[in-house]
Amino acid sequence: MEKKCSLCGETLNVGCFNKESLQKSGLRPRCRKCDKIGRTVKAVIKEKECTICKRLLKSNNYYSSKLGPGGLMSHCMKCETNRRLKKTYGITLKEYDEMFDSQEGNCAICGLPEITRRLSVDHDHTTGEVRSLLCTQCNLVLGTVSDNQDVLTSMIKYLQKHSADIRSI
Repeated sequence: MEKKCSLCGETLNVGCFNKESLQKSGLRPRCRKCDKIGRTVKAVIKEKECTICKRLLKSNNYYSSKLGPGGLMSHCMKCETNRRLKKTYGITLKEYDEMFDSQEGNCAICGLPEITRRLSVDHDHTTGEVRSLLCTQCNLVLGTVSDNQDVLTSMIKYLQKHSADIRSI
């Protein structure tokens, strides 16, 4: 019986694969050789055509995927980001980029840029309407208080009260 390695693409005897109970076949998707040398998918597959935009891109333009051919998603990161934005918020990557540019890359609340990741898409959880782009901290604060303006007003009063106490010490 034979099986195809998801990394190197070689069709080998099943004895060339380690066992893995979580897999349907009971075998790891990569052959022992690929597992042993620890090659990454992106090192083996140099270029790949995106199934959506049809561009031939280097493998570092794809997210890893256990289910995708060769261990990579079938579509590129840009197309995947566009797909997720459309599915989750009803906006395209182009619309996100326009919002980002109009906010000059800064959070709509604190005015600071997001350093380590993209700005979050803030939306009304009741209507689903997209409002602006926020940094992670500001987005978490709004989510933690469930967009409750009374709680936010109380927080401001609390900070004002205690900042006055600190100055008088």
